[in-house]
Amino acid sequence: MRYKFYKNLWLIVFFLCISVTVTHAQDVQITGTVLDETDMALPGVTVLLKGTATGTTTDLDGKYTISSSRDGVLIFSFIGYDPIEMLIGNQSVIDLRMNPNTSDLEEVVVIGYGTAKKRDITGAVSSVNPSKL
Repeated sequence: MRYKFYKNLWLIVFFLCISVTVTHAQDVQITGTVLDETDMALPGVTVLLKGTATGTTTDLDGKYTISSSRDGVLIFSFIGYDPIEMLIGNQSVIDLRMNPNTSDLEEVVVIGYGTAKKRDITGAVSSVNPSKL
């Protein structure tokens, strides 16, 4: 009689462990498109899963794909735009429009292998006006 009781108890514990593991590991595929204020696609937007090192970037059409759990939060960031945090919840498609934030931009100099602020450069600097190109 005791053997049957322990056998049934072991089965119940086993199935509870399996159901908890399956419920916790249900990742969903999140897709979407990131646009700017004029509805143009934003390539290169960083999409990170908050609290992890999991992330991706948008392609040339502003599209991205990332796997996450339903309780995850996505952080969208791009230079010159306000960062946005979105709770995933029951959504599988998250499209959004980013708002520009020009107050944080300073003049940046491209130096071939990186960038530096113009005021930090000690050597010669040349400027090219885009309209003259």
